[in-house]
Amino acid sequence: MKPLIIIGAGGQARETAQWVEDVNQTLQEPWALLGFADDHAANEHMNILGNVDEVCANVDENVYFICAIGNSAVRQNLVERMESIRPACKFATIIHPSAVVAGSAKIGSGCLVAPHTVISTDVRLDRHVLINYGSTIGHDSLIHDYASIMPGTSVSGQVTVEALAELGAGSVILPGLTVHEGAVIGAGAVVTTPIPAHSIAVGVPAKVIKTRQENGRKADA
Repeated sequence: MKPLIIIGAGGQARETAQWVEDVNQTLQEPWALLGFADDHAANEHMNILGNVDEVCANVDENVYFICAIGNSAVRQNLVERMESIRPACKFATIIHPSAVVAGSAKIGSGCLVAPHTVISTDVRLDRHVLINYGSTIGHDSLIHDYASIMPGTSVSGQVTVEALAELGAGSVILPGLTVHEGAVIGAGAVVTTPIPAHSIAVGVPAKVIKTRQENGRKADA
């Protein structure tokens, strides 16, 4: 069995633990979930091994990690901290067995692909991408590092979602468009034009309503 620690202890982490259990039913060499690492959690119902830095520094070199954090900027911060502590840090990729993944798709390390998702022909997911429940990624789309695709999102063909962008639940991105770095698309929005970097866009069709600071925090409106 391959040892695995989940980074985080919130809802996404608990969901990921279930996905790991489901994935294990299909693997010849299943994951052995050792527990969770989190800087703030004190949940008596979860096996919290310690804070992220301590766990990363002290566990065996054969242990894999998966960063189960929904927020893109927080996920990036944690991964970069871990890699500064342990340059050879190993990250798992978890793809739920109910996901439909094209043979030509490329999925990077640290990605989480949830139940009932579709990853179509010649899609590329870079590192630490989250594709949540029931989302569809159309042919030839590129999803860059730390992007987060929330439940029920439809990304059409030949779309580019740049690093740290977040697509809200039920949003739709029309073919060939780019959602630029760090942009946020509101739940249920329909994107019909490219979205600038670090913007927040909502509505049908989606309109930019404000910008964000580059670290992911909202700027003053």
